[in-house]
Amino acid sequence: MSTEVAMKCLDPQKLDDWEAAREIQVGLYNASCEAFRETIGGRNLVGIRFYRGGFQVTGFQMESYREALPKGWRQEGGTNNAVPAKRTAEGKAIAKDMQELYLPDCNHPGVPKHLHCEGFSIFPSVTKIGTDWWLTMSKQPYEKDMEQFDSELWRPARLSEFYAAKEAAEVTA
Repeated sequence: MSTEVAMKCLDPQKLDDWEAAREIQVGLYNASCEAFRETIGGRNLVGIRFYRGGFQVTGFQMESYREALPKGWRQEGGTNNAVPAKRTAEGKAIAKDMQELYLPDCNHPGVPKHLHCEGFSIFPSVTKIGTDWWLTMSKQPYEKDMEQFDSELWRPARLSEFYAAKEAAEVTA
């Protein structure tokens, strides 16, 4: 991905704190998923992956399309995935439990949730280089989207400043 826009975080500690909290959140999510996997015989979970790092578990992968499913589960049409059979009491209870198996999107502080350019969505990359946090994008978002950045947390930076920091970190590594 080529970089066209770079921004530097003005309060790296805030991003460090956010990153630590996110690691805890991901750890709790993984523990919840592992506990749920144990209730279904250790099978692989399937679900919906979101563009910004989120995930919602929707069921489990079947070993065979002929497999007899536990009570409260049904085969999802045209797949080898089992999903809760919400027409049954057991399936409704399973679906309710699975609502907790949700990892929210990775929305960094001070960054708008949606960015657009030329009719496309833009997904910024946030990277720590040394002690500094950098946000990069492959395209310049619309001005109305740029105005939504928290100006007390992010400042526009020249690309040369970003690449100089990146090269300096590579030299010291």
